[in-house]
Parts: sequence; C-alpha cells; structure tokens
Amino acid sequence: MRAFTITYTGSATACTAYLEGGTLYLVDSTTRTFPLSHTDYQTLSKLVTAINSLTGYSATLVAPGTTASTELNEISSTHAANLKSMIYTMTYGNYTSPKIVCDFLNANANDIHYTWLDDADTDIENYTGKKFRSTTITNQSIDVSREKITTCNDYEAYTSLKSNAYYLYEWAPLGTLSALTIDGIAVTPSYVIVGYNTLILTSSAETTVFIPGKNKMTITLSYGYDSTTNEGKLASEYCTLFVANKYNQASFSEDRSLGRSATRQHAGTVYSVDMEFQEETKVQKEWDRRMKEIKAILGKSVRCTFA
Repeated sequence: MRAFTITYTGSATACTAYLEGGTLYLVDSTTRTFPLSHTDYQTLSKLVTAINSLTGYSATLVAPGTTASTELNEISSTHAANLKSMIYTMTYGNYTSPKIVCDFLNANANDIHYTWLDDADTDIENYTGKKFRSTTITNQSIDVSREKITTCNDYEAYTSLKSNAYYLYEWAPLGTLSALTIDGIAVTPSYVIVGYNTLILTSSAETTVFIPGKNKMTITLSYGYDSTTNEGKLASEYCTLFVANKYNQASFSEDRSLGRSATRQHAGTVYSVDMEFQEETKVQKEWDRRMKEIKAILGKSVRCTFA
C-alpha cells in the first residue's frame, strides 16, 4: 500500500533512499538516518514532517498519518531507490517488499511498481481467504449481515442458544478478541469463543444473540498470521514471485518496443531479448510451478453457504 511519495531536487548530483533493519537512510552528499521506532519518527506523519524539514526533499503523505513507520516495506541498500528529481512511492504493509523483490531479480527499486505489491497481496488473499500479516483492529464498527449469523449450541449451559455465532471470514484466521459490543451491549471477551473465522457467544455472555443491522457490532480484535509463521513465509514467497512475473512482463515488453537489448539476471544467468521466448518462458514456468505449490499448501478459500 502507498505510504508517502518522496523526491529530492537539491544541489547534490545524486540522491538515494533505502530501508533496512528498521532504519530509513537518505543519501545525498551526506547520509541521514531515521530509526523508525524512535519517538520522533514512529508514525508516518512524524516521519514525513522530518523529511520535509531537510533542504531539497519533498515528501507527501498518502496513508493515514497515524500508521506506524515500522510498517514501511524495506528497500535494499544494494538496489536503492533513486530520488534525484524523481518521485518514489514508499509502501507499507505488504507481504513482500521492494528489498526482497529487487535482491531476487537484481532489479532497481524504481522499476518495481507499488501496485504490483498490492496486486500480489490481493491475489493470494482472494485464493486462500486468509490474511498473512498479524494485524489488530480497534473499535471497528461492523454492519451485521443476517446471512452471516448462525447458531452454535456447542457452548450452551442448560439453555438452547439461537443466532449466537457470527462469521468474520474476511479476517480469518481470527486471533485474540479484546472487546466486543453488540447492539450497544458490552460483552465480556472471555465469554466469547473465537474460532478460525467465527465469534460464538456462550450462555454466559451478556447477550447471546447477534442483531442484524448497520453498525450493530464493534470489535477490537487481532487477526492474521505472523510473518514468522510458515504461512506468512509462504505468502511472502508467493508474492515475491508474483511481482517478479509482473516485472519481467513489463520490462521485456518495454525494451522490445523500444528496440533495446533487454537483459535480466536470474540465478547467475543473463537473459536477453533474443532469448526471451525460450528463457523467459522457462523461468516463468519454474516460478508458476512454485506458486501453484504454495497455493496448494495454503489451501483454497472455502466460503460458507448460508441457508
């Protein structure tokens, strides 16, 4: 996702940016560092303000200013972003990053379009129905759909429960529930069973029924896989290959249309336009095979059918 845009029009002949190890580096005639967890730079609004205070730099916020700067995607120091009289889009919250993609492709950061990162996330999420980044939503208002209300009697105590379960599969896998309000009634989180994609009210809850309607529910909830889990790592690998395919398709097409000799490096082999149809197809088949393997491991989305 887009975080902010940045460019440099100062007197230095060159200017680059890279982000590694939780620190953003801006390099012109000198090197400036921004530790993203530092109180002065910990949100995007603070970071953008700090960058704009530097001579020759201009940054424009795109994402919500309260977004944590530590969410920014990394940029490789080996393939740094060129800022000299060029607008570069910093991104955040994606399953892969310009650093991973550029190091994999031996490509320049400016050649990796930010929309490809978002497209990759959407592709794997739509296929699996899962989120692969641990996230917390706070006081999230939800329109309760009648079609997503169901009944689960597994946790009743002497009384029959009806309409006590609600599907939140758009945020699966669900994590920790910290707060829940249904139709204005606060429910003790420990009285709610959190399933893979379902909230289930037990007979101990202050209300045992989900009420359909707009803004009928408010939740504070964590969801998704942590990036260090096997699922998170596989999603990152899938998205890296997805973006790599996008890059190859775009760069070869551009070079061919301009009559240039296109060269791309992968696994120590340099490919040119003359080799495109044979070698590019070979590499992409290898990537496509691995992407299919990852999809098979992560599993296809199974949507619930409501009567």
